[in-house]
Amino acid sequence: MATQNSTQSRVLTRNEEKEHFVTFLMNYQDPKSGKNKYIDCLQKIANRQDKKLEIQLDDLRDFLMHMPGAGSLVEEIKGNTQHFLSVIAEAADSQLATLSVTGQVPADIYDTLLEAREAQVAKNRANNVTGGIVDTAAPIDQQNINKLPPALLRRYDVYIHAEKRMPDTEDSSSGKGTAAAAGVGLDAAADAAKSRAKEHPITPLRKVAAQHIGKLVRVRGMVTHVTDVKPLASVLTYLDEDSNTEVYQEVTGRSFMPLQFSKKPDGSKWNKEPQLQTRGSKFVKFQEARIQEMPDEVPPGATPRCINVHLKGDITRSMKAGDTVCLTGIFLPEPFTGWKALKAGLLASTYLEVMEVQQLKESYDA
Repeated sequence: MATQNSTQSRVLTRNEEKEHFVTFLMNYQDPKSGKNKYIDCLQKIANRQDKKLEIQLDDLRDFLMHMPGAGSLVEEIKGNTQHFLSVIAEAADSQLATLSVTGQVPADIYDTLLEAREAQVAKNRANNVTGGIVDTAAPIDQQNINKLPPALLRRYDVYIHAEKRMPDTEDSSSGKGTAAAAGVGLDAAADAAKSRAKEHPITPLRKVAAQHIGKLVRVRGMVTHVTDVKPLASVLTYLDEDSNTEVYQEVTGRSFMPLQFSKKPDGSKWNKEPQLQTRGSKFVKFQEARIQEMPDEVPPGATPRCINVHLKGDITRSMKAGDTVCLTGIFLPEPFTGWKALKAGLLASTYLEVMEVQQLKESYDA
């Protein structure tokens, strides 16, 4: 019994998590249509017809229910969502490599740059010339030398949607015991628990606190301010004039440290500062908004609270000022930069990285 409990509570490695997601993307079938839902979505991405890979946690929970050792994966995703975005993207990349493009897809500037880069990387490997990914916040990794960053090759964004059918743990556990006592199968008890399922709870805006950092949360509010859509650097490309190679730097936030203050991929110093190439860099659509808590959530005599939200990719332009929305996103900290950082010290601001936007009011155009 102790061995069984230790097996169920064992923490999965990154490769095991990736294998579970690969199996899910390949084999999940929509119970209504019977089609392979996510393979069809990946095929649209390969055909340049879609740029969003939306993972429903309801589908993942139903699929992993009968897989040994993966029962707690959905809870881990809700507790560390930012980590699993990259794992799902790696699993999707491995599946996209096996899919063939159907129809004629016109080549764009990114295809031309990719062909030139792959030829240059192959030439660098043959001549033992260093180039590739540089991470200014991590020690030198020899595996990144002469390697194109996956984010530079990716033409889609991963979004995780909250559950619409969360199992009621108390009712489901009692239901299983009653079903077992009455001789009813566990499948019938699972179907009964699914019928009693509920949505992912909406957290009041003023109760979103430090314990929600890094977790998937749902909030409700009114949009008070929306900025224009602007380009945000995702992968920066530099030209190393010493070896005539490209060096890539992945940017995870809204600020970065230029490469002239770091080292080369092989650990040596630069003889000449690398030059930033804007044309060869990758930028994503970025929009910032602010939402205010609903009047029914504000205590009498209190001031309504607000929170900053960030939208990236094709989810931008999905709301405007005056809308009442329900947002699913990741609550994350953001350190201050510049003079604000000197004054703030160890303090940091927070924001919500949006995964899903649900309009609570119908527009006149609908």
